[in-house]
Amino acid sequence: MTSFSNTTGKTFTFNQRIPIREPSYFINLSNYDMKNFTFVTAADRNHYNESKDAVAGFQQLFPEHRIIYYDLGLEIEEVETVIQLLD
Repeated sequence: MTSFSNTTGKTFTFNQRIPIREPSYFINLSNYDMKNFTFVTAADRNHYNESKDAVAGFQQLFPEHRIIYYDLGLEIEEVETVIQLLD
């Protein structure tokens, strides 16, 4: 097994300040009807389990809301499970 405990990278200085966006960039959601929205998610087979957890959370917290799920490369069995979850 390779040990990296004595590995040192090249040192550098970073003096640039990263600005935080001004409040004008944010959307005030209090002006919107938050009862009428759709969840949109997507996953491939590498993130399938996380996407199932997200869908379960959406369904638990917002059972009346629509969920759109994009398949970015799931296995057939995973697609079938997602269809059952969303049914």
